[in-house]
Amino acid sequence: MDWKTRRIIYKIRFNQFFRNLKLKIKFKIKGLPKCQRANVVEYPDCFLVSTIYTLKNGPGVHTDIISKVEKENYKQNELARITSEHLAKSRWGVDNYENSEVFDVITKLTGRKSIKKQMQDSKMISISRSKNHIEISPTKNGGSTGPNRGYNFDYESILLELPINEENLEKEIKRALEMCN
Repeated sequence: MDWKTRRIIYKIRFNQFFRNLKLKIKFKIKGLPKCQRANVVEYPDCFLVSTIYTLKNGPGVHTDIISKVEKENYKQNELARITSEHLAKSRWGVDNYENSEVFDVITKLTGRKSIKKQMQDSKMISISRSKNHIEISPTKNGGSTGPNRGYNFDYESILLELPINEENLEKEIKRALEMCN
């Protein structure tokens, strides 16, 4: 046998060994932590709470499960209760989700027909709930055009340990909304 044949046989055996080793050892792929997510958007006259599904490949997708809370008919701790309901409806590991109706639902609830008007005078916070804590992330409104458009996570997150009552959750949601510009 010449040296070229020996080298090929060696490569084949080497690859087979590691292929078999990979099959024997069960690797656990650590992806995103499993958490429930929702967004709260504050407008001058109301709050919108939307449920977010997390896809298997990572990003979150807004769903058409959206609730509106009027500021003039506001009851105490109603925002915290509705946010908790939306967090419970959130799903993790969704294959794919069509979110074409989301814009129509937001337009119908707010009465604002364009993205520019929806972004105007609005504040958004993102809320994530895992097994042992809730994370509230305030955002900065960059408008609908320009290099900083959209909601940018420029502020420090608020971490809350579970269990938490609705009154404290409501206070922290309001504090996070005040942090947004």
